[in-house]
Amino acid sequence: MNVGVQDQHRSEHRLLQRRKQRGWSVLFAFTRKTHLLILLPAVLLSLASGLVLPATAVIVGRVFNTFSDYAIGKLEVAAFNHEILESIYPLLSLGVVTFVLKGGFFVFWLQFGELQARCVREELFRALLEKDSEWYDLRTTGVETLLSRTQT
Repeated sequence: MNVGVQDQHRSEHRLLQRRKQRGWSVLFAFTRKTHLLILLPAVLLSLASGLVLPATAVIVGRVFNTFSDYAIGKLEVAAFNHEILESIYPLLSLGVVTFVLKGGFFVFWLQFGELQARCVREELFRALLEKDSEWYDLRTTGVETLLSRTQT
């Protein structure tokens, strides 16, 4: 076995060990500057869609307050109907806003993930092209091991 190949294998093993110890920064290791055009709207839409749930709680709370006022006799039937009908428009608006924000949130994060996966595939392919054929023969696991053993 070639000593250079063994050294390369050890250095790759150390690199993998160091990468296991990293935190959140690993998630964005393959982010390029052009990806920020997708990442920024994704983050902003995430924050905006996070505000939908508290807004829903406020609007639904007002509806239940109207029901409570009617139940204890503070509101007449006509006033109750008027209050409930006026509550429908904010709920419908919130539904449309939720659809747009969550849809945009999903689309932008999906696109960002696809860009990340593409960068990973490209870097992996480049790294595999740079390897010597001995490196593939020394593998003990994976498809490349099976291929090298079946071809000899």
